[in-house]
Amino acid sequence: MQGTTKGKIKFIGFVSTGLLLYFGIKYFFGAYPAPPINDSVAAMQEYVQNRFYVIISVNVFMLFVYIIVSNFLYRYGKLIKGNMQYPPPDTDLPFSKKIVRGQKALDSANLCFIASGLIVIQGIIKLGIIVYASMI
Repeated sequence: MQGTTKGKIKFIGFVSTGLLLYFGIKYFFGAYPAPPINDSVAAMQEYVQNRFYVIISVNVFMLFVYIIVSNFLYRYGKLIKGNMQYPPPDTDLPFSKKIVRGQKALDSANLCFIASGLIVIQGIIKLGIIVYASMI
């Protein structure tokens, strides 16, 4: 299967969105300057509380991103399983790919299903650990 221009545009858009998210998260962590060294305990507690709010909000946002990616992988696996072909017909790919049919296609579909579940579980566990650590 040949790579298409539409697939290359989607690939570049996906990579640039990921970089935008990365730099956005870096900005959130850099938004609060380091606490003054010779300051009161109240200032330190306020700094820690602000940092905690940033961490929780970023992780809730990333959980939504994980759910969206998981949904995409599940639908893609369902499409592969329905057509018994990987990559499925009418799929825009950025690069050339050999078409696989039969058991290898089913293995690819099962891999998509497993990755879909693991991504959501990882996001929930990560958020749970951070909330639990904040309660200690």
